[in-house]
Amino acid sequence: MRLALVFSLVAALAGPALAQDQPASELPDIVVRGPAGREDEARRFIDAVSVKPVLAVGLATWRTPFCLQVLNLSPAVTGMLSSQIEARAANLGVEVQPPSCRANVTVVATPDGDETAAALVDIFPDSFEASKGPTQLDGRALDRFLTSDAAVRWWNLSAPYDTRNHRIIVPFANVPASWRRSLPADFFGEHEVRALLSAVVVVDARLTAEVPVEALGDYIAMVVLAEVDATTNYVAYPSILNMFTATPGLDGLTDWDLRYLNALYSAPVRSRNSRYQLSEIARMMAAAEAPQAANRPR
Repeated sequence: MRLALVFSLVAALAGPALAQDQPASELPDIVVRGPAGREDEARRFIDAVSVKPVLAVGLATWRTPFCLQVLNLSPAVTGMLSSQIEARAANLGVEVQPPSCRANVTVVATPDGDETAAALVDIFPDSFEASKGPTQLDGRALDRFLTSDAAVRWWNLSAPYDTRNHRIIVPFANVPASWRRSLPADFFGEHEVRALLSAVVVVDARLTAEVPVEALGDYIAMVVLAEVDATTNYVAYPSILNMFTATPGLDGLTDWDLRYLNALYSAPVRSRNSRYQLSEIARMMAAAEAPQAANRPR
């Protein structure tokens, strides 16, 4: 049976001390961070977190149904982990399929991450290099996936996608491509987006044994619902992506993570102008009062 893979597996506020013996006519400086400052901060976070294939334009989201399978864990843990990941996907407006579906997101728990990663790439090569188009990262990224010492490693595939007929625009494995860009009505590329198609997550059981299931589920959800850069040092950012590094005690997606995911799935896309998408994501992150589930039109 073919295994389809699509994958998904603070700033501290220091108040200035009040100056003593200060004349009544003088007031301490007050620094107000306006919308522009928050957008700059959001853009730095986006640039640090996001990654896409070299030939791709824009960031990918799930446009096809999301079908998750979790392997090598007890039924109880599998159920908890699956529920956490699927709930995060559903909150973003992603169509989540029932357990009987054909999986395109696979989470594999293993005592040896390198051995499992190598076996997956060897047995299912199309799930890692599906086409000559902009559907995957380069060979160096694949080498990092194979040799990573991370507690959780991941590999996503994505491709240009036509929202009018719900088909990809480049050949992908045995899936035919739809028509190419040609209509004047599509001048801005509003009907062409990038879609996540499959993912695999390898979870090293030796390094995650003490991690709460809900926290692990949120970490995996973050990396399967977005194209996340596995090479970035996230210490400077308030993110669940720090869970295995320098920030102990993270137990779920942070406010900043939720702002990013909601903005990513809500922002309008003009596929021929990635700056437009990134600017809109930053603007929406900065403007968000509280993270809410995104309702993206399909």
